[in-house]
Amino acid sequence: MKKLHLCTVYDKRPDCCVGYPWNGANEIFPDCQFFNKDTGELRSLEEQRKTKSQEEIEQFCVECGKCCMFWDNGKPVAQCSMLKCVMKE
Repeated sequence: MKKLHLCTVYDKRPDCCVGYPWNGANEIFPDCQFFNKDTGELRSLEEQRKTKSQEEIEQFCVECGKCCMFWDNGKPVAQCSMLKCVMKE
């Protein structure tokens, strides 16, 4: 079973979510698929599509869900009110 993190307002997300990860917020997530550990910079969506399909990119995000949480001292303390978590095989 995998936990999936789904946005319930995906088509009407707030600006901070629409701009993610390129708004710089993901610097606290070095394991984000868009974070290039070698350079410390973000990959563009076009760069990421050179190594993964759009489906693989989206699947990574719904399985991760870190950007849909509020963090304090490196720990998730609450989830976004628009987040729906489901379990799927």
